[in-house]
Amino acid sequence: SIEVFVGLKGLVTKESHEARIERDLKRIDKDLQAIEKKMASKGFVERAPKEVIDETLALKASLIDARSRIEASRDLVKEL
Repeated sequence: SIEVFVGLKGLVTKESHEARIERDLKRIDKDLQAIEKKMASKGFVERAPKEVIDETLALKASLIDARSRIEASRDLVKEL
């Protein structure tokens, strides 16, 4: 994957960007909690096909990666 940084100075306010970042982090945390709850359910783990378990774990890893990238973005915004 490729990451591209685009200068948005003057186009986006620091406050609006910080608010968007916080909304994104809350959404990711909510999704991660749902996945953790699902994976903690003995019934789900016992009955779900291996493919579903693998997809759920892949989604969790993807969300964790996205969260770390968003946190890095938040750190960059704080430096502005």
